[in-house]
Amino acid sequence: MSLALSSGARIDDGLALFHRTLAELCRSDVPLPRALRIIEAEADTKSLARAARAMAAEVEGGTKLSDTYAQHSEVFPRLYARLVASGENAGDLAGTLEQIASHAAHRASVASRMRSALAYPITTAVFVLLLGVGVLSFASPRLAVFAESVSGTSPWAITLAALGGLAAVVGGVCWFSWRRARTTGGGFRLPILGPLRLAAARASLASTLALLLRRELPLRDALREAGETAENDAVRERVQVMVERAEGGEGLMESMRAGELFEPSLLWLVETGETSGTAASALEDVAAIYRQRLSRGLDRCSILVRPALELVVGVAVFFVAYSFMVPLFEYANNVFGRAGI
Repeated sequence: MSLALSSGARIDDGLALFHRTLAELCRSDVPLPRALRIIEAEADTKSLARAARAMAAEVEGGTKLSDTYAQHSEVFPRLYARLVASGENAGDLAGTLEQIASHAAHRASVASRMRSALAYPITTAVFVLLLGVGVLSFASPRLAVFAESVSGTSPWAITLAALGGLAAVVGGVCWFSWRRARTTGGGFRLPILGPLRLAAARASLASTLALLLRRELPLRDALREAGETAENDAVRERVQVMVERAEGGEGLMESMRAGELFEPSLLWLVETGETSGTAASALEDVAAIYRQRLSRGLDRCSILVRPALELVVGVAVFFVAYSFMVPLFEYANNVFGRAGI
């Protein structure tokens, strides 16, 4: 998964708004160049605004909308260009744009939930780190020497060790939560976070595949396109197995079973939908189930991980305070004790 907030959830949110607005304007028979200029004025990111402005000029010059998507691949996934082309050919551009908007919104929701579960404790930890750096930067060397003479230990060493440990914990959590898992295992075996990643990957793949099948792409092409949008190597490798089975003439359910990415207990939904001609709807149901599991998993993650991180923060604060303040309190207690106060 694209798992940095500014480059993940925010981009998908922008894409969802872009396509939903464009779909509404197309249904209102607003000419495409004018619709794109309206979107340019309302875009919430500079990259989307620039793309909309350039696309408006290109469409006015006679370029098909789907071709303009391909010319702005740094903003729009290649998948969307393919879908827009199919919508143009089917005479249902507005409906296609609405489906793309829904797809982007689901991806944004998953990415946002993945980050919000850890945002508060990590923000708190970063604040403590900055506070600790401030203590190290502005604390008087005389104060440090005095504290060491009273307690017999160096406050600098204790503070650096506490902040270093906190930074290591925060850095590790950020690395495993935010990074794109491009390893063979996909990061799915990590404790706590691994099952969340797997549920998010399954939901994203099922939703993408449903979107492609709704546009009546052949199964092997839909699987290939869906695999190319996957955000880690492990998922792409399993989807490639599905593609090979589909090329051999097997159906959707058999191909998905061979890929061993989806649980057998949910493949019956796909089999039922394939038999009744509603495979896309069945895949959306599967995606919804995985999103629900992800949501419950994130709630459990918040219950377990947030207190653990807050405990680490508390321990670091304790040692930073101990290294400087306790010697002062001991000295004050001794002074007042000798004075009889």
